[in-house]
Amino acid sequence: MEAVILSTHVVAGIISLVTGLMALLMRKGGIAHEGLGKIYFAAMTIIFFTGTYVSSIQSNYFLLLIGFFSYYLVFTGLRYNKVKVISNISFIDVLTSIIFIFSFFGMYILAFIAVMQGVYSFGIVTLVFALIGSSLMIRDVKFYVLKHPLPHSKVWIREHIGRMVGSYIAASTAFLVNNIHVKPEILVWLGPTALGIFLIMYFNKRYA
Repeated sequence: MEAVILSTHVVAGIISLVTGLMALLMRKGGIAHEGLGKIYFAAMTIIFFTGTYVSSIQSNYFLLLIGFFSYYLVFTGLRYNKVKVISNISFIDVLTSIIFIFSFFGMYILAFIAVMQGVYSFGIVTLVFALIGSSLMIRDVKFYVLKHPLPHSKVWIREHIGRMVGSYIAASTAFLVNNIHVKPEILVWLGPTALGIFLIMYFNKRYA
């Protein structure tokens, strides 16, 4: 059973990396882009569940962290593309926001424990992800839970782009961490994030 789940995780990971890259490179909003996005989301969903299982039995807390963070990004990124306005908010949006509040709170605790145990690189990476996630979560709570309207009509595009690109960067980070070993490790852990920031800025300027 474990071998099957691990194999499924690897195959889904490859599919997500390929379809995600294709969706990034092609024109946004077209039929092909949307189709690849659906395949990417399905692959990321499989990765989330299989990754949670694998990381739990292997006590791989970094993989567990990346799994939750990347799925939060891809799920909320997809929802912003569908919801757009307050009248389209559903119960699942409110529930997801509340669930991930606890998840990011857990990241802060994990970062604190890592630093106290002298695992500074992991602690710093976890803290960075927690800070990024928390800033996004605040916007989610304002929109989905408190029902505050988005500042202007194109904000949902920025949220969609930022989170979908962010989820791809998170997935890429997980792949690199598990397959490339360099010192210091923080370069592999945060390098893709730095690149992702520039990509998000570029796509936001072009489409939003």
